[in-house]
Amino acid sequence: MSSYSGWLVVIAAEVALVLVIIFLERRALRDREVKHITFSRLMWRLFERWPWTRYLVGALFIGLTLFNAWGFFHIFFGPCAFGICP
Repeated sequence: MSSYSGWLVVIAAEVALVLVIIFLERRALRDREVKHITFSRLMWRLFERWPWTRYLVGALFIGLTLFNAWGFFHIFFGPCAFGICP
């Protein structure tokens, strides 16, 4: 179980991030963006104000995708899947 405890933290953090984004989107769409803007519009404003942040956000999403793919193969096919162990 100790090998999976690290994954539980990562999965919980990713789920929390998705829930926050869903909450922001629903809140903005409920009032038709009068009081609050959508998360996507917020991100575009961030990118317009500080252009370097698009690379940071892109790297974050690519990193999360690669980490999840590695975790998928590691958990479901074993640590030496497809003969990658020396």
